[in-house]
Amino acid sequence: MRSRPGKKGPRKKKVARAEKKVEILLNELEALKTKAREREQFLDQLQRTTADFVNYQKRAQREAQEWQRYAISDLVAELLRVLDHFQQALQAAEENRDFDKFVQGVKIVEGDFLKVLEQAGLEPIEALGRPFDPALHEAIAQEATDAYPPGTVSQQMQKGYKLHGRVIRAARVVVAKAPTEVGVASEEESAGESKEKESESDAHL
Repeated sequence: MRSRPGKKGPRKKKVARAEKKVEILLNELEALKTKAREREQFLDQLQRTTADFVNYQKRAQREAQEWQRYAISDLVAELLRVLDHFQQALQAAEENRDFDKFVQGVKIVEGDFLKVLEQAGLEPIEALGRPFDPALHEAIAQEATDAYPPGTVSQQMQKGYKLHGRVIRAARVVVAKAPTEVGVASEEESAGESKEKESESDAHL
């Protein structure tokens, strides 16, 4: 029997198309597997990075706590030197019973103490004779005086201080006001009383 070559052609084409589709599907499957591996690698790297960041935060927190704990160690060491001088002054006063020397020793200690605070960034706030500034001064009273211009500080009741330029305690002060504010009123009242008395005397006459 003779073969029929005409019928084999379409079958081969169908097989070729099927093989082509299978090849495409296999390639897509391989691409999906590659993406899945990349995703797993990305998630693993993300987990590692997150863990490293958490560890960094914990380490930074511990270091910050340590820094806060010992940040003033240099200042305390300087203050200990001042304390030594103060204790020496007390001991000398107890042994010699000399008040003048004790006062002199206390003044030396005060100078040392202020020097240490200045080195740490502390500075006093100028107040006496300066214009009243609510950012620097706390007014506790007013007084009539001609020794200082009105609106200026005439008395400093408690010193104020800044630390590195920032106010940590305002100076407590008394603010001057013009004495005429009181004097003029008193003179007007006295003049009024005198006129009333003169009017009464004229009426009796």
